[in-house]
Amino acid sequence: MMKQLSLLSGSLAAIAAVSAPAIGQGTAVPIGPHATVYNGFSRGYEYTAPADHFIQQVELPTDALQVGDTASCLILVNGVQAFYNVGTTPANNIIPVAPPVQAAPGDSVVVIAHWSASLTSNFSAHNSYGTGAPYATTLLGQPIVLNRSGWQWDIGDPAYINANVLATGTGSYGRSTIYVTPPAGIFAGISTTTPTSGASPLTVDFADASFSDDPGGILLYEWDFENDGVVDSTLQNPTHTYTTCGVFDVSLTVTDAINGSNSTTSVGLVSTDAIVADFTVSSLAPQVWEFTDNSVPPATSWAWDFDNDGTVDDTNNPAFYVSPTAGACLNLPDVAYTATLACNSDTKTGPVFAATNSFIGESGGGNGTSSAGGVGNYFDIEVTNPEGINVCGIGCAPYSFSGIFDCNVYITSGTHLGVEGNASAWQLAGSGQGVGVGAPFGAPVIVGVGMGSSFYLPPGNYGVGVFISIPGGGTANIAYTNGPATAPYVGTDLIIHPNGVGSSATSELGPVSFTPRLFNGGFYYDVCSVSGSAATGYYGAGCPGTLGATSTIDVLSMPTIGGTYSLDVNNIPVPGIGIMMTGLTNTVWNGLPLPFDLGVIGAPGCNLLQDVAVTSTIVGAPVANFSLGIPNNPALQCFKLFNQAAILDVTANGLGFSFSNAQAGVIGN
Repeated sequence: MMKQLSLLSGSLAAIAAVSAPAIGQGTAVPIGPHATVYNGFSRGYEYTAPADHFIQQVELPTDALQVGDTASCLILVNGVQAFYNVGTTPANNIIPVAPPVQAAPGDSVVVIAHWSASLTSNFSAHNSYGTGAPYATTLLGQPIVLNRSGWQWDIGDPAYINANVLATGTGSYGRSTIYVTPPAGIFAGISTTTPTSGASPLTVDFADASFSDDPGGILLYEWDFENDGVVDSTLQNPTHTYTTCGVFDVSLTVTDAINGSNSTTSVGLVSTDAIVADFTVSSLAPQVWEFTDNSVPPATSWAWDFDNDGTVDDTNNPAFYVSPTAGACLNLPDVAYTATLACNSDTKTGPVFAATNSFIGESGGGNGTSSAGGVGNYFDIEVTNPEGINVCGIGCAPYSFSGIFDCNVYITSGTHLGVEGNASAWQLAGSGQGVGVGAPFGAPVIVGVGMGSSFYLPPGNYGVGVFISIPGGGTANIAYTNGPATAPYVGTDLIIHPNGVGSSATSELGPVSFTPRLFNGGFYYDVCSVSGSAATGYYGAGCPGTLGATSTIDVLSMPTIGGTYSLDVNNIPVPGIGIMMTGLTNTVWNGLPLPFDLGVIGAPGCNLLQDVAVTSTIVGAPVANFSLGIPNNPALQCFKLFNQAAILDVTANGLGFSFSNAQAGVIGN
């Protein structure tokens, strides 16, 4: 029996020796010591290959290991996934890389490896953190530097592809040890020392990046610059000029005395006369817009389809578009522009939002957050133009998803500070849909979102909340910058972040998730003196009455010259009597600065928000209407009106009145 047990034990040991990968299959690349555990997104490091090598294994440190964890590993070479393995329990903490990942001199290699929780999500990675990247070490005896890198998701989660690689930088990096070996044999490799795309004729300098372990080195180089089976050069580092338009595969065959020959082909390595369609839009006059080619390189023919209905509307550069609606804001839901150069063309399709005026503040990115329930930023603005601004669009920075997203813009009077997460303190000002362009994490692209209805902001201070979500559900991501950076951002007509630098939230109008955070984006808007457009918008909060809700003003018709400015006031209790106060300014009343605290006359928490030039009785419960005829007099163009209702509510407070929110109007077309 003992002999049988001994034989069984020996057999099991032999099986284990075969099945479990041995630590050290290759030479370890030393990493720094463990500093702390980071639970969240995936983290790792990036380095530039100093020589040809194969990554054979990845060893996970146990510093961050938690009960139930499995291993996750992702290797990228020049941004392309070369190895991915998750959900395994590695023997000896070693993940075999099969087939081994090959890296050539100059390649950028990203290694992300960590433990993942048994139930993965976007924020469930368990990383052993090292500090002090860039970290100097060696690979096969040659010096390299490990830079901080990672993925804005847990790569162990199947949904990780919705994230993006973290921009390479300094700071804490995710620790794992790679084991590498030098290649054996002969391997053809192609590199270049000049740009491989551009206008024809294009001259490209090729560089040999091959490897041979033959002491005599490589004896023969055979370059085929068009991959047509014809050898074009036998030089080690040749130069070739491409005189025609096209995309070209390049092949190289190398031969030595010991290993024979090896070939490689770089598919699509060289492209001539490639073009990326782009354009700019500028205002020539109210309702007249100029579309100008901004393609790279510039196009030689142009096709503009302003409503993307398949019919080309203009073939000139620049092209001119006349908006059928008044105002200086342009909101085209779908434009298709095709730019052509030589044998190539490219089409840019999507919504166009532009205005006589626009102002983008911070746009540097560097950070962001995601949520399936809406995600966004709180921040402050100050409208400094004495005319105010009529906002027709918002610029924001979604990342790592392509397709339609919803965008809601909220306003609160004064500042966002102290009312984050208090939904009752905010007024929905505008809504629209934008199109995400798949911008990477850390490198945002500002996307213009046209508001379904523009909203007016008179001069003053406001808190702003911008939130995005995915229609029908799904994870939305918004980019921002850690504060305080260079805030405030001062534009011609407004200032972004004048008070506090802002914060982020992972639910719509939800509590603060991270602060300080700088909103990436800005505003598209017009002013009445340019557009002549009528405009209305919320500018101040009211105070609740006995019905428990604050009375709000809804606009039924705009204050147009020769028309009727019609407003509904809701949440009015019985007996349904109120006073509509119409003012000409929102800054001073009887020599006193506005807003004026009505607590001094028995209405605590209520403010007077205009100068009460005219009063009118309104009747109705729970809704009453106020209408004001606007004379047909052009001299009234851009004249401002400020409205607030005082609602008779004898038990609301000592004064016996509650007060609605405040609405501003600009008389125009």
